[in-house]
Amino acid sequence: MTSSLSPLAASGDLAVAGRSALHEERLARRIWRGARRYPSLVAGGAIVGSILAVALLAPVLAPHDPLRGDLLARLTPPFWSDAGSTDNLLGTDQQGRDQLSRLIHGARVSLTVGIVASVLAGLIGTTLGILAGYYRGIVDKAIMLLTDTMMAFPLILLALLIVALLGHSLANLIVVFTLTNWFISARVARGTTFQLSQAEFVVASRLMGASDARVLRRHIVPNIIGPLIVVASFAVAEIIITEAALGFLGLGVAPPSPSWGSMLADGREYVNIAWWVSVVPGLALVITILGFNLLGDGLRDLLDPRSKT
Repeated sequence: MTSSLSPLAASGDLAVAGRSALHEERLARRIWRGARRYPSLVAGGAIVGSILAVALLAPVLAPHDPLRGDLLARLTPPFWSDAGSTDNLLGTDQQGRDQLSRLIHGARVSLTVGIVASVLAGLIGTTLGILAGYYRGIVDKAIMLLTDTMMAFPLILLALLIVALLGHSLANLIVVFTLTNWFISARVARGTTFQLSQAEFVVASRLMGASDARVLRRHIVPNIIGPLIVVASFAVAEIIITEAALGFLGLGVAPPSPSWGSMLADGREYVNIAWWVSVVPGLALVITILGFNLLGDGLRDLLDPRSKT
């Protein structure tokens, strides 16, 4: 009995293996077509994913304590220089602290502030924008008046004012950028909600007796998520560069915690003799901002209905 069934079992295994290989091949082709169609999404996702991984694994990847200095090794150049050392691959700063370790830990500050603040700002702005676009009337006027008032102030000046009042810490920075970025999502959510609320399927849903909560949950919110994700990706880049500007001015996270902005400020007096102190965090900022901008461009292309026609 067993010997008579074994050829059938073997042929079945081969068929399953063949279908699995065909499925994997089709999946690979689909991924390749998507990568060719949205190269900025792939490039941005790779950059952002790599930086996120580095930030999450900072205690493991950092070769040294980012706060511990060695004055005997201060301003050591990167390892490829004649006077460089493989013990400090990207050199040291004016206090002998390892630049690579500070760069890796500094990524945590920038990404934490950028991502958390953009999410909180998006939630606040989306909620207010939906209320304004759906109910209109006095609700719309009040929310848009507040939005226009906030947008009238330059972002960096408003952030400076709030940080000066609250003090500079990681939590306060998140509060600052949440309060100074929610109105962008509010405007996008308001405009999209206003258009959707007049759509035939929404009007029909209301005529059939659907409550406002059901209409918002089933028809409005799912259709505005796409644009808001794109807005959030660009907001992260803007928040990161503004946080670096505050750190450069001494209003970022409290020292000696490493941040890319404070690293730039530390190196401005040593540009002529130790360029790497400023260039290394500057390049990290450029690459990070580029990654989030590419990701935003790719998401915009992916979520744009016109790109699927």
